Amino acid sequence: MPHPNEYKALAGDAQRGALGEIELIDEEGNARRFGHLLTLEHNNASYLALTADPEVNSPDSDEISVGFLRIVPQPDGSDVYKDDVPEPVVEELFAKLNELMDEPDDE
Repeated sequence: MPHPNEYKALAGDAQRGALGEIELIDEEGNARRFGHLLTLEHNNASYLALTADPEVNSPDSDEISVGFLRIVPQPDGSDVYKDDVPEPVVEELFAKLNELMDEPDDE
């Protein structure tokens, strides 16, 4: 797994509030907030790239944690998010996320 220091640029975005916030409900009905970095397409599947609750990330830290959830479309049109992403896929998603974050803005 890549070292968290590789995500310093993301930490700055998170601290500036550039991330969208989402709330997910677990199987027991508990709500948790996450920062939504982006949605990635990889090997014919979709994944959410998330950070911990933006209020949990310390503004004094240059590091944030990033995790991935697999999006599983349901027959009724809703989505279920699974945390069963295998480690080799997580590493590929981190590499893809780094590539996207390294691209210059078109501003």
